[in-house]
Amino acid sequence: MIYGEIDENTKKLKLEFIPVDDKEFAEKEINISEISSIEELLEKINNEEYDENKYFKIILVGNKKIEININEILKNILQKNIIKIKDKTKLEVDLENISKQQNLKGFFVRNLLEKIEEEPENKEKIYKAIEIGLMAFEK
Repeated sequence: MIYGEIDENTKKLKLEFIPVDDKEFAEKEINISEISSIEELLEKINNEEYDENKYFKIILVGNKKIEININEILKNILQKNIIKIKDKTKLEVDLENISKQQNLKGFFVRNLLEKIEEEPENKEKIYKAIEIGLMAFEK
């Protein structure tokens, strides 16, 4: 909670933060580069040490070999103080090699890599589109 008071003489605002809960918010990164199944990922998350007096945002990093569904992971974790999971992983593929293939997948990757050169400000969004597209090709 933020408590504020205006000094009548100076007309300045004084703000003070007053904690209303004992729990804090913390972030924890988990590298999933060596994980090859959802079960392994759930086990890794559940086996981490978590302070009971904190709420956690888990940030998944590294190269992924599996499809990650954040909602399914949140449903299946045992830790009740994990309130959010963010996926910042990258797909473990050689995009240059795929872009040289003479098929639909190669055409798709080639076009999006060209789009990155045209619109570098949208690089992250385009990489995410490549990732989603490549996962769709695998199904």
